[in-house]
Amino acid sequence: MKSKFLICFVLISAINSGYSQTYDLINEIFQPKSQDTTYLANMFMSYQNPSLNKIFEEATLRYLWNPLPIKDNEMPSIEPFLEQFNLPILIKEYKKDNKDIPINPELLHISFKLITKTKVDSIRAMVKNEGINDYRKYLKKGFISLTKPIFNSSNEWAFIITESYNPYLHIAGGGMLRVYRKINNKWELYHTVTLWFV
Repeated sequence: MKSKFLICFVLISAINSGYSQTYDLINEIFQPKSQDTTYLANMFMSYQNPSLNKIFEEATLRYLWNPLPIKDNEMPSIEPFLEQFNLPILIKEYKKDNKDIPINPELLHISFKLITKTKVDSIRAMVKNEGINDYRKYLKKGFISLTKPIFNSSNEWAFIITESYNPYLHIAGGGMLRVYRKINNKWELYHTVTLWFV
């Protein structure tokens, strides 16, 4: 009986720890620069999103990492990222991630305001079919959608994919892979990779 209790305790502790680091990362990296509210889709995007097809294939990722002829010493190397995340295993695991997961508002920074998946989907369709000017009529500020962050085994590296919409840009927004390293107990942006535009 004691061994079963111990196993349950360890599993619950691991789940809570994963939950905590997920929201700690989100609250830290999206900390507002002012008192403005950040609008956030209320569901974590599934990695089965069609826009993410082939993103974790090494050849595709290498191309997207540095699509322009920038000197090597001006671009963070992709090699440390590839060393920290096993891409074949990621692909295998993400094939199981086929549904959006609710975001817990109680664990978010007070400056976040959640908007429903229905609202998010309607805005995406509006931008696609009618253009960005119609989007401005319904939402004066931009919003972001997130995948759940993925951490390496030591929890010293993480990445997250974001999809953003901004009514005041010439293009409505797009998707980005954001890679972070933990340095001195603080998450520092290592590199951003543009995945698509809308």
